[in-house]
Amino acid sequence: MEKFNNVAIDLDSIQTICINCCGLVGDVFIRVPIIEVLRQKFKKAKIITIVDPKAFNVLENQACIDKIVVYDRNKKPRLNYVKNFVKIILLLRERKIDLVVDLYSGGTSAAISKLICKRYRLGFANTKRLRKANNILVESPKFCGQWSQEFGKILLPLGISHTQVRKSASYTCHQGSIESAKKYLKNYNAKYIVINLGTGAVRKNWPVDNFVKLMIKLNNEYGYMPLVITNPSMEQLAVDFEQQYKAHAELIRLPILSLNEVGAFMLLSDFVITGDTSLMHVSFGLKRPTLVLFTHTVPEWHLTEDCACEACFNPDSTNINHCGVPWGKNDLKIEYVYQQFEKLKQKLV
Repeated sequence: MEKFNNVAIDLDSIQTICINCCGLVGDVFIRVPIIEVLRQKFKKAKIITIVDPKAFNVLENQACIDKIVVYDRNKKPRLNYVKNFVKIILLLRERKIDLVVDLYSGGTSAAISKLICKRYRLGFANTKRLRKANNILVESPKFCGQWSQEFGKILLPLGISHTQVRKSASYTCHQGSIESAKKYLKNYNAKYIVINLGTGAVRKNWPVDNFVKLMIKLNNEYGYMPLVITNPSMEQLAVDFEQQYKAHAELIRLPILSLNEVGAFMLLSDFVITGDTSLMHVSFGLKRPTLVLFTHTVPEWHLTEDCACEACFNPDSTNINHCGVPWGKNDLKIEYVYQQFEKLKQKLV
């Protein structure tokens, strides 16, 4: 029996675990290795996850999960929001949860933990609301290391070290998505590079004209054809790339696709070039050779250990983050990025 925060934890009696994974799609990818290590620790327990609708696809094929509960947190209209909250609480209370692990730590997660589980409620101690709701508390990490392992520090009360958490990502594409992608490309006979132009923050976006110049260089040198992803609400980026590149060589501008459909095109391509975004995690999860343009975030926080990848990063010594290391600059030189691509290519030889 483990003891933490003066709470005796009978690990052998835990039969049902609920893990709150609400939040950004990229963050859900980061949490998958934590769910995996919980499965290894509690082999016979049933593992339930809570996730937003947009991130369901990240978890749906994960063998470590028994059930996924989709929670629509859209606050408009307000009545639907309240109904969804009550529905989730009633559904999960029926499951007789022994242990809830709050990996979200925001919004209504504290209330959910308190209302669905009487026994063990494990969470970070960074807010008054979380400290009041949870009876097993861990100090919130500074997130200055690889983020899956940083999140994994929450598992210490369960006898699990954060070093047991894989620095990795996992993802699976439906066979139907793969067949559709093959059909889409059936009239082409080329070597492909998936180009992802957009991220969730402008500061993470490498300029489109730089992508164009890089891709022209890669086309001239190796004959690669770009498969350009169209990002929802950022469609103009793909349009601008097409307008600038099409005078040089053929390209394919993909329509707006689901994560799974994009992943299928990644599987049919030789490389993926992307910024720090959810599609980076898709590529990592599919073990695709990936060149990542870190124009702001620190590479060591996100790179995985089981996927061929190379980071492009230019530290800004005038902009130091909370970890005491520089944030990145957006002015990644094309020649430097090309050299990093060459290093990635050599890893595959």
